[in-house]
Amino acid sequence: MAGEQRVSEASQNRRADKTPHDNRRRKNLDNMEASETSFPTASTSKKLKEEKTHKSSSTMKEDTPRYNTTDNRSTSRPKSLGEGSHRLAFRSKGKELVNSGSGKGPCYSIGGEAGKDANNPPGVLLVVDLNSRNPTVAFIAPSLGYSEYQFIPALKAMSKTKEAFLTSTKSGPSSPQPSQSSSDWTTDFLSHCLALLRSELDRPLEDIILEFSFTARGDASDRSKAMLLGAVKAAGFKINTEDAIQIFPTVEAVTIETVRHHVAKRFDSHSTYPGGAPKVDYNILVLHYDGDVAEIQSYSVSWEATIEKFAESRFRLEEIAYGETVDCGKLVDYQFTKWIEEFFGNSVSNASTNNSGTDGRLMAEFANVRRTYKPNQSDRYTFPLTIHGASQNPHPHVSQVQVQDREMRGFFEPAMDSLLKSLDDHHARVGQKKKTIDEVIFAGATSIAPYVEDHLKDWGIGVGLLDTNIQAAVMTLGRYIRVEATPEMIVRGAIHGNYPGVEVVARSRAHYGFMLAEPFEDGDPEWSREEDHWDNIDQCGVRMGWQDQLLDAHATVSLDAFQILRTDAELSSHLDLYRCELNNPPRWVRTHQNISNPDMQFVGSVAVTFTEADFPDAEYKLCDDGLYRRQFLFTARVLCGHYTRALRVRVTSQDGRRELGRAVFRYE
Repeated sequence: MAGEQRVSEASQNRRADKTPHDNRRRKNLDNMEASETSFPTASTSKKLKEEKTHKSSSTMKEDTPRYNTTDNRSTSRPKSLGEGSHRLAFRSKGKELVNSGSGKGPCYSIGGEAGKDANNPPGVLLVVDLNSRNPTVAFIAPSLGYSEYQFIPALKAMSKTKEAFLTSTKSGPSSPQPSQSSSDWTTDFLSHCLALLRSELDRPLEDIILEFSFTARGDASDRSKAMLLGAVKAAGFKINTEDAIQIFPTVEAVTIETVRHHVAKRFDSHSTYPGGAPKVDYNILVLHYDGDVAEIQSYSVSWEATIEKFAESRFRLEEIAYGETVDCGKLVDYQFTKWIEEFFGNSVSNASTNNSGTDGRLMAEFANVRRTYKPNQSDRYTFPLTIHGASQNPHPHVSQVQVQDREMRGFFEPAMDSLLKSLDDHHARVGQKKKTIDEVIFAGATSIAPYVEDHLKDWGIGVGLLDTNIQAAVMTLGRYIRVEATPEMIVRGAIHGNYPGVEVVARSRAHYGFMLAEPFEDGDPEWSREEDHWDNIDQCGVRMGWQDQLLDAHATVSLDAFQILRTDAELSSHLDLYRCELNNPPRWVRTHQNISNPDMQFVGSVAVTFTEADFPDAEYKLCDDGLYRRQFLFTARVLCGHYTRALRVRVTSQDGRRELGRAVFRYE
């Protein structure tokens, strides 16, 4: 098998699990049986540095306990915040079209029929796949009679020149960061979508509620999302709110459509189910590869068909662990340009990486070969080469460069190493959840990435997920499934993912947490030591409490805490929220006394203000340093805006009668 030489060490040892990275007291991220969770938040009075917010109990209330995690170190005494190490996991995508006033859209069913409400404006969901090399668009509008999705030939409407521009310069498929040229191209593409949609509906779009779902790689950046919003507006679309634009992970769309198709095949001979509804419950690992980017994601799949009517089935995907994204194409391209530079000098390599004009031909043609590469298909590969003023050739001219097959294979080695390591890491996280993968799915376009697929098969055999005779049944419903992930299939998956019958519980791609005041421990920096005069215990004032709380649209988390303030201090404090994209987020907010940790980003603060109305419920005492202090009890409630991608924090008195502070943040 072509990938035999690249099988990871974990695969060779057939490891079923792997020692997790040390995450500084990280808890099990998803103890689904738990009913209580520690949600650490903390703040420090800006005026008096010694006064800290404390947690009044370890109780963590959640309205939907099936999504809870647990801090097992419950204690009856008040303690500093953040003794658990958790991560907020929020959904960045809604499930339904948004109609004005209701917050929910047309009543879809899996079968495509929709309820109509004459009091609401008609709604249109436009799904745009910009993550493929052939961007594809479709829409669905049940209230306007389009209960089935309709594709829009926007790419064909563009000129051949712009199509050529797309294939040579668009950065979307291979990069989470947009370029100015890709932004301009996207705006032009969307303007064609606007014209075609208006023509198809034969009515003005101003009186229609428009929703957009853009497919994107799972690690799409904030800048990319902002670019899409700007492109939508620049193209002439009128949107009521920025929340009308959703980012839909491509790997999720692929998974939804794949699972729907194969589960339907299992039940295709049944139209009614007397005696009960059939259920499907299994775990899958999906690798989607478009020839440039590999995305790895695992899901627990639950499908329950309703009695007598399969079209109203409930379909649920829950991410087992947060996903991995590997820029295989970039890693291979880097090795190729490095090889070019070694042979021809900087003038050639610099020119070759400029994706424009004649110089762009080299990388464009190399990318075409790379996407379909399989060892031993050819002895050598020939590419155009432009030499600029090289000493051995003073007259610039277009020539050719030949690459041997063994050299091509060498270009792939670092990328395959990175892919296998990511598969190992993800599989280890799945094992930490006490889950076992039942099926492995490879999704890619026809003739794309046979070399990458071979590595996935070898890896699966090595860790015991696949049988050695896997190649004999790659299209069956067995342990391994190979599906063709065309742009049309991706768009269908994104559309079906917006049906209310489809529920997806996603992991955050970033950690969120609040700065803490915790009892000082060995290893904490000495400069972070602060004296707590209320309990006479030294504390570390810069500890982070990272969250792993898994929330959905209906979850509400509340935290009981207290703030200690001197009687002559300002009656205010704040909760500081941070974000980190590292797998193992840092323990402290600062690396040195006055230097912020560069591995995390400050999201915002929630201002908390007390008044004399809070005095009756506050404990009042004379501390050992001779100063009087009050301990104010309060509750911080954290709500996940499932449709608006907003994280709302509301602070109230413990009886809920007085609001002490609130803030709204965007989350990933």
